[in-house]
Amino acid sequence: MECSVAQRAGGSVLTGGRAWVVSSAGVDEEGAGQVITSDRSGTAHDAAVRRLVDVVRDHVRLIDTGGPRPPGWRYPSVFHFLLAHGRVFTPAPRPPGLDKMPDGACRVNAAHAARTYGEHDLVYAGGMAAYHRPGVAVHLPHAWCVTRDGTAVDPTWDADGGTIAYFGVPLADRTLWPAYGEGLLEDFMRCAPLLRDGFSEAAYAPRGHGIT
Repeated sequence: MECSVAQRAGGSVLTGGRAWVVSSAGVDEEGAGQVITSDRSGTAHDAAVRRLVDVVRDHVRLIDTGGPRPPGWRYPSVFHFLLAHGRVFTPAPRPPGLDKMPDGACRVNAAHAARTYGEHDLVYAGGMAAYHRPGVAVHLPHAWCVTRDGTAVDPTWDADGGTIAYFGVPLADRTLWPAYGEGLLEDFMRCAPLLRDGFSEAAYAPRGHGIT
């Protein structure tokens, strides 16, 4: 339920039972989508990463000030889970032999690439990504692959002259990789046990960089 990232300057994507709405004008009324128009501090990629992580933190704060939490659950939402376990990854070009895969299937693309291109030692990662280009930036749920050295290899998105930032959870447990449809963080029935009980260390691939 996605299109080319370059076309996502306006529109919506559904995740976790709700729409994340983005536009070129501002933030939607529920605060579920974020758009920025400029950031002069640091490099373009560093600025995109900081804003992307801030978007997740904004959602955590919003949820924390809302209704009651599910009793006994480790994480009240996927945003809390992502903030606790998410890592930052440096974008890298797709390696030779790994061609761009179809738009609209980032989760299946990432899982397929990680399973198929073993010579690149890829694992699946899911979370949020940002695409910045002059005048607008969007923040969307997304999935990609991660190499052992912590770089992001994206079978679906091309930068197209913009800047891409990634913040997500790298998964070593292949049973958590999607085969069809939604990814782990978007499929509530699959994600609920992680939110309720926590995350096994064996399921986690320690790749990428932590946040401060």
